[in-house]
Formats: sequence, C-alpha cells, structure tokens
Amino acid sequence: MVWTTAALAVSLTIVVQERTGSVHPPGGATALCFVTVLPLRTLGWLYMICPALLGACVLVAIGMLTNNLSVARAYPQTSWVSHETQGKDASPPVRAYFGKFLGAGVEPPPRPPLTHTAFSFLGSFAGIATLGIIHTQLVEIHDPRHWVLLVAPFGAMAVLVFSACKAPLAQPRNAILGNTIGGMVGWFAVTAMGMLGLGNMVWTTAALAVSLTIVVQELTGTVHPPGGAQALCYVVLAPLRTLGLWYVLCPSLLGSMVLVGVGLFANNLSQARTYPQGWW
Repeated sequence: MVWTTAALAVSLTIVVQERTGSVHPPGGATALCFVTVLPLRTLGWLYMICPALLGACVLVAIGMLTNNLSVARAYPQTSWVSHETQGKDASPPVRAYFGKFLGAGVEPPPRPPLTHTAFSFLGSFAGIATLGIIHTQLVEIHDPRHWVLLVAPFGAMAVLVFSACKAPLAQPRNAILGNTIGGMVGWFAVTAMGMLGLGNMVWTTAALAVSLTIVVQELTGTVHPPGGAQALCYVVLAPLRTLGLWYVLCPSLLGSMVLVGVGLFANNLSQARTYPQGWW
C-alpha cells in the first residue's frame, strides 16, 4: 500500500518538523521521494546522510556564498549562535560579506501548539492519500505514457498547504500556477537541451530547469518552492519524461488542484485556520 506509506511518511515528517521548529517544505518531498522512487530505497538509512543531509548542506553553503553577494540580502536570517550585528557601513566590504554568514539576528518563528500539529497531520495525510488513491487508478491504465500523480514535489506542497497554510507561497494562485510553471519549464529545458544535442548533460539541464522556473515564478508573482522540484523531477526521472508535454497537465496541474482542494476542506475544519487567505 504505497499510498498509505507515502501519506504516513509526509504527515509524520510535518509533525516532527513542527515539534522541532524546523519546518521546511522540501523535507516532505525528501520523505515522499524515498517511498515512491524504488532505486533510492536501496540506500536504506544512508539516504538520511546522502542525499538528504549532504545535499542540504551543499545548497545552504552555496546560498551563503551567492545570496550575500547582494547588498540587499543577508543569509541566513537566523543563527544558532549569538553575535553582535553591526551596521552595514561599519565594516569593509569583504568583512561585511563574511559577517553576513553569522546570520542577521532574526528570531526563528515559535513552535505551533499541538492542536495546530494535529490538523497539519490530518490534512497532509488526507491530501497525500487522495493523490495516492488516484495515482493507483492512473497506473492501471495501459498507456505507454505511464501516467502518475504521486510524485515527490507534492510532499513539499503538503508541508506548505497544511502546515503553513497562511503563508503567501501556500495560496491557490502560487500553488497551482507555480507548480504548473515548474512542470512546463522542466519539459522545455529537456526539450531545448535535446534539440541542441546536449541532452546527456543532465546536471546542466537540471540547473537550467530549476533556475528558469524561479525566474518565471518571480516574474509572474507565483513563487512556489515545489515548482522547482516539479521541474527537477522531470529532468532526473526518466519515466516521467515519457509523458512529454502531458507532464504539465498530470501530475503538475492536476496534483496541485487536488492538494488545494483537500486543503480547503481539511484546513477549515480548524477554527484557528482560514484557507485560502486569498484566491488570486
């Protein structure tokens, strides 16, 4: 019962993240990916080290090196160690640059109450389970395109829609359009690189797909982190590429609409929640 395992993996990930004050949408995708991508299961517990931990460390390190090149950015905002923040003009440029690595001194968000976590668990379990049930029906269709719906990016979307449902990035416009853009850009990047004879350069295609997804999302005001994962999945998972342009419709668009729909019913069961905060 893959759909049950998937729903449990994502919902428990959200519970642990909320109780430890470490909510991060890609964590849900990491959990769902281990369940649904068979080759990854051969890694066993090492999956926690690589790619989960190592990949996160690499991206955070690169984020510190690149984000802090901008005067308008400071990454990270929070820090595990206390330090004295200095004015922007108090240090030479190089020292100011590396000083940002210590963090901007912003306090991390408080941990939510247990009642919030309970609704996060119920909603995310229902959302992923619904996707999984529909997925099992799609898999049984005898079609060379191999229709799927239960893909890793929806683990990240579940964290946003059910754990951070008030966040701007979790609202229907961002969730549906941002994820669909990711699917479209992923298909475009693979197609374009193939036409240029560079289809074997997977790392270049992957980097191009994700970065272009972010550009289009920012330009259209539909930033949604799982959209980047949606683009990346199309590049690195060969079975998904058999869908071609249909990947934009299913799973990208259809899956987003299913999770938003479940979010409407599940989140609003709680008096402390109102979802969506705005439709458009």
